[in-house]
Amino acid sequence: MQPPAEPTKPVEIPIYLTKKEQKKLRRQRRRETQREQSEKIRLGLEPPPEPKVRMANLMRVLGTEAVQDPTKVEAHVRAQMEKRQKTHEEANAARKLTDAQRKEKKMRKIKEDTSLGVNVALYRVKDFRNPAKKFKVEANCKQLHMTGAVVLHKDVNVVVVEGGPKQQKKFQRLMLHRIKWNDDKRKMMVRYVFYCRFSLFNEKQKISHINEWD
Repeated sequence: MQPPAEPTKPVEIPIYLTKKEQKKLRRQRRRETQREQSEKIRLGLEPPPEPKVRMANLMRVLGTEAVQDPTKVEAHVRAQMEKRQKTHEEANAARKLTDAQRKEKKMRKIKEDTSLGVNVALYRVKDFRNPAKKFKVEANCKQLHMTGAVVLHKDVNVVVVEGGPKQQKKFQRLMLHRIKWNDDKRKMMVRYVFYCRFSLFNEKQKISHINEWD
């Protein structure tokens, strides 16, 4: 029997290419595509593409034809430019995600797998009576799909949140940087007490303490 904390699939470490390697692969793919297209044109399977004429290279590409009837040539060039622009916009529209796909992609980027272990962070807040601060903490927890609890007391309040590493990083930035605890007259302050990762077999894998109240 396999323990439940062990991943069912083997862990594959992704290989990241450097910028130079990415550019090299892109050049190779484009060269191969152009070679296939040239071969199809040579065999007569595809018609040759029209010359890409713009207003800037009009005289150089068309030559005497542009001198004989400039009005007609200009109209032809503008029609060709509009056609290219329309093709480009249609290709962009075809690749565009729908609202449901965009929402699913955003949720997939935020959510993390916590079946094998969960990261827990605890924050100590001196004064948590401001309803705006409470709303920000609760709303960000829901948006990041995190779980946790808040313990309220007169002089000390505790915020406990559970989630993955990326979720904890975003929530830590909210608590320590984005929320301005010293804006109101009550001088509300917050301290990041500890952070740890719990697994199904190892009780604590990582704990980092930060100084408490001075």
